[in-house]
Amino acid sequence: MADTSRGFTDIVAPFDGTVLARLVDLGEMATPGRPLLTLYDAARLRVAVTVPQYRMPALGTVPTARAVLTGLARSIELTSIVVVPGADSRTHSTLVRLNLPPGLAGAYPGMFAQARFVTGTRRQLAVPEAAIVRRSEVTGVYVRAGGRVELRQVRLGPSTGDGAVEVLAGLVAGEEVAIEGARAGIAMRLAKDPTAESR
Repeated sequence: MADTSRGFTDIVAPFDGTVLARLVDLGEMATPGRPLLTLYDAARLRVAVTVPQYRMPALGTVPTARAVLTGLARSIELTSIVVVPGADSRTHSTLVRLNLPPGLAGAYPGMFAQARFVTGTRRQLAVPEAAIVRRSEVTGVYVRAGGRVELRQVRLGPSTGDGAVEVLAGLVAGEEVAIEGARAGIAMRLAKDPTAESR
């Protein structure tokens, strides 16, 4: 009995992880049901999102999704998605767990994340965000047409989540666009006036 009682003084974590918070101080009484520590495993992080019940049929039986974590500035393709087979009777929503890739640098518990589910596919025209040039109220991109470079006004749509922006009007598929709009603008000014660089 003494050996068994002494064994209760050793607290063994169920997994290798990092202490996120210590909820008791030295000398406090540990009681059943009272948490002592909060741990997390950096190799097994996930995004939890609640999906409205009426949107669940659009996800399909094998949903695909991407996660955008604030601070990482990039979209992460997810391969392991778990849909909890049940709905909350108060909110009429279903919990979906999106398992992040192991060893994702910069990710930690409590981060804000957005989940983007694929509910269909369509063709869209998009350009890198760095290609977009804003001049006062004009938004455009530099396009090579007829052997010269010109600034073309475009109408933009939403971000695609992978560093590009959809173009709704102003471009057609197959046109050659400068990837770095600011550098293309400088090059075009120098082509018109070679002395502009010295000024």
